[in-house]
Amino acid sequence: VRTTMSSAGAVEVRRPGEGEPTDEELSSFPLAAGAHLPMTSPALEFTKIVTHLVGLDPLLEDGVVRLRRNLLQLLAVQEFAPEARFVNPCRTFVLPDAVCSHCHDVRDLDLCRDATPSRE
Repeated sequence: VRTTMSSAGAVEVRRPGEGEPTDEELSSFPLAAGAHLPMTSPALEFTKIVTHLVGLDPLLEDGVVRLRRNLLQLLAVQEFAPEARFVNPCRTFVLPDAVCSHCHDVRDLDLCRDATPSRE
């Protein structure tokens, strides 16, 4: 039994395992809005996302390819295996034919991927 004191000064008594996250909750991925892919390995997902993002810089591309290959080897995943391929984990939501009230331009807006609508 663990006794803690809350910020209001009241004493709370907790039994072991009560109010603490389970092992399953600790090892599960958080659910992001639009998430649709099953994710099983945090290390693999971290490797795929970080190497994809850093690989967007053309000056770092050669080093990123070597880094990705080495990290996947450490995780025992083949470099060209389907699970090693980066896929955007969030779905997209496109609002078709949005009309600008200022210039009357018509565009499709991707609400999940466009950070801010362009102002041209």
